[in-house]
Amino acid sequence: MPDKETTPHSMDSPGQDRRSRLAEELSVHFADIDERSPRDFLLQAKKLAEVMDFYDMDPSVPSGNWSRFFDCDEKEADLLPGSDSGDMEPHLALFFSFLKLYEIPKEVLNRFTGRHLDFYYQDVLRFQKKSPQWDKAHLLLELKKNMPATEIGPGHSFSAGKDAKGVERLYVPSRNTVINAAKVASLKGVHLGSDGIVRRATVANSSNGVGGEFKGPEPKWHPFGTDRWPEAEIGFALSAPVLRMKEGSRRIIMKLSLTGGENLKGNISLAEIFEVRLTGEKGWISVNVREIACSGSELELDIGIPATEQAVVDCDGKLHQFSCVPPAPVIQVLLKQKDSPQYGKLAGIKVEEAEIFVEVGRRCLRKRKPQSGSAPFMLRRTWVRRIPKNPFFPSARSPRPGRNLPWCLPKRQKKR
Repeated sequence: MPDKETTPHSMDSPGQDRRSRLAEELSVHFADIDERSPRDFLLQAKKLAEVMDFYDMDPSVPSGNWSRFFDCDEKEADLLPGSDSGDMEPHLALFFSFLKLYEIPKEVLNRFTGRHLDFYYQDVLRFQKKSPQWDKAHLLLELKKNMPATEIGPGHSFSAGKDAKGVERLYVPSRNTVINAAKVASLKGVHLGSDGIVRRATVANSSNGVGGEFKGPEPKWHPFGTDRWPEAEIGFALSAPVLRMKEGSRRIIMKLSLTGGENLKGNISLAEIFEVRLTGEKGWISVNVREIACSGSELELDIGIPATEQAVVDCDGKLHQFSCVPPAPVIQVLLKQKDSPQYGKLAGIKVEEAEIFVEVGRRCLRKRKPQSGSAPFMLRRTWVRRIPKNPFFPSARSPRPGRNLPWCLPKRQKKR
């Protein structure tokens, strides 16, 4: 598998990995009793040599001090303790040999605080150390082109290179997994904001939820949603051939049988929070709910369409951006969220049954009664169908027994 550039993981943040969970103040060498280094000892000996008298031949009269034995500046003090050139003066070589031997008791002395912590947590509080656990890693595997699905399991191993001691680190899968060519095509999300408005993201891994580009060197997005996402369309849709209505003053009565609708009873603002849309010839037709009757278990919506509005037609996937199989008109009942967020009260309601009645003019088409007002009708003879515009012979030029002349409204015929 070709190497790929890895993305920096958030596990590098403080407090999220195992090593950073232990407070630095509880480490063994956080406050050592003796924190001096060989350099510190050398500089301290140089200062001490300046105030100590040196006696040469006459023990009663000092001939100077000991500073000439430690004639070095701070830069040389950094280099001398680790020098192995072999040209060091004998007295300095003996001095540094002593300092190296002093590291052993110094280490024992500096572990006093660690032994004190062990005594407190293990002997006094009786804390027990957890057993060691296997190291874990997350692997991202991708098949090469034209490769079949492949199963990997505990029998396989993956190399992570060598550690500081030169030992190869091998990782074994914890369970069987089938690697195939499936990929995540898109990420979407739904979020209920603090203001009670339901929001949605068509592209969740973007800056604004709708595909906006990231800004800054470290792109970040909200996997669980944010109030900056656009408002979602919440509601339901019904499809029925009886909704085909071409012209005239039209009325739709929708009766819904509900479960969990006890909170709706007596709420006078229901008529103001619903928006109704129907599939029209030029797009969606937006109408308002004129009246609502609610008894808790039943909800009745009275929807009016004026005569000046366009015809209600079958749903067109390209025109209405909505799919319906088999083709039929669609009515959507959407919740107005901005004016009065009511999703919290309506979230637990389920629609068990729905019944639609349609009226055109003053007559109810559902009862199949003649409709009032003028409308084009269709005449059908035995061998031809036509909509009359000019005079014609109803029984042809040569009438014969058995010929008839039925007539009907096209809109009425589709609803049979």
